[in-house]
Amino acid sequence: MSGICLILIPLFGQFYILFINLIILGLAAGTFRPANMLLLISDAEPIERARIIGLNRVATNIGMAFSTAVGGLLAAINYNLIFWFDGLTSILAALLLIAYRNFYKDSQNIVARKSSIAIISLLKNKEFAILCVLLFLIGLSFFQIRSTYPVYLAQHYFITTKMLGYLFSLNCLIIILFEVPLLTVLKNFNQIIIAAIGSLLITASMIILLFGNYLWLAIISCILWSLGEILCLSVMFVLAVKNAKIGEEGARISIYQTIFTATIMLAPTFGGAIYPFYDGKLLWLSCGIIGMIVLAGYRWLYIRTSNNDIK
Repeated sequence: MSGICLILIPLFGQFYILFINLIILGLAAGTFRPANMLLLISDAEPIERARIIGLNRVATNIGMAFSTAVGGLLAAINYNLIFWFDGLTSILAALLLIAYRNFYKDSQNIVARKSSIAIISLLKNKEFAILCVLLFLIGLSFFQIRSTYPVYLAQHYFITTKMLGYLFSLNCLIIILFEVPLLTVLKNFNQIIIAAIGSLLITASMIILLFGNYLWLAIISCILWSLGEILCLSVMFVLAVKNAKIGEEGARISIYQTIFTATIMLAPTFGGAIYPFYDGKLLWLSCGIIGMIVLAGYRWLYIRTSNNDIK
């Protein structure tokens, strides 16, 4: 469905038809993400799940890097070709999934039988509810990377658009090279502590911006939030589905993805509302306060789950 909607985008110039098409595209993409995540972890051992999610994120970053290059070439020829390329690759991915549907059928049937029970049980799970709150809070800080963070670097660090591109390329390179090896090394460690360290690194990457306007500070900040992204986001996903009952994983992943998407949308609004005060510095202080609240939340989770040997 996503592939068809992407191909149709350049074919319709009317606003309302394009609007409806984009809504359908968003619904299709939103449905795919939790199903894809469930598919990845359905047959994996719990100790391997963080590494599998990390591998998925590595593949996503490689795809993004490749698509940027291809998109530039196609745009030079005809801009509409970008939508055709996106659509056809999405359709190809769907055909590959269909080809292997029998391999995944058992896992999908389990989810279908139990999903209604899982949703009700989630409302009573304090650990999962707190984890969702922590995800939302750290997301508000982390996704400043996509909005106010580059603006601040341009205004206060006098970093050019080209240099910003290099910083984000460094982030992509760190994820591709280090995410899977790092998560493999840490797979036997307590996952709550790993996620807490990741959140601390993300928070530190924001706070460090207050200590000058040197290029090396911006580079250190990029390295910190890249490592924090690796340790926090992949492991938080695993914690969200940890100890889930049979068939409950799908509901948990859906809620997780909904909150994750909500932070992507709300973080620019949150950052934009605070950024004008004190020349942007109040925003990074606010991210620091959020980080401390998140760490307190992880401490509560660690104490709460320590009796159950959650690692």
